[in-house]
Amino acid sequence: MNIIRVERSDAAGLPLSALPWQGITACVLLIAEVIMLLVALYLSYLSEGNGGLKVGVVGFLAMLAAAAGLIIALSGLRRKDIRHGLCYIGGIGSLLVLGGMITLCAVA
Repeated sequence: MNIIRVERSDAAGLPLSALPWQGITACVLLIAEVIMLLVALYLSYLSEGNGGLKVGVVGFLAMLAAAAGLIIALSGLRRKDIRHGLCYIGGIGSLLVLGGMITLCAVA
């Protein structure tokens, strides 16, 4: 009985060095967005709902970071010769944060 050994190839056929800087940057911005939102929640808790300018500035910075992360992730998705996983993670996460912030601003 002959056993044929098939070496597993990478799904995309790309080396590990093909990680895009856009995807890494979008994921770092996503982490920063979540931290800023948690800081805004904590500041609002400490001021018992009367945070005002402090909470607004932190929330606005989180919204700007979400917009920047989405734009950077989309620019990484346009390239064909790279892995797109990190671009998807950063882009979808930033889109969720941006959509949530816009929804909160529209409701309040």
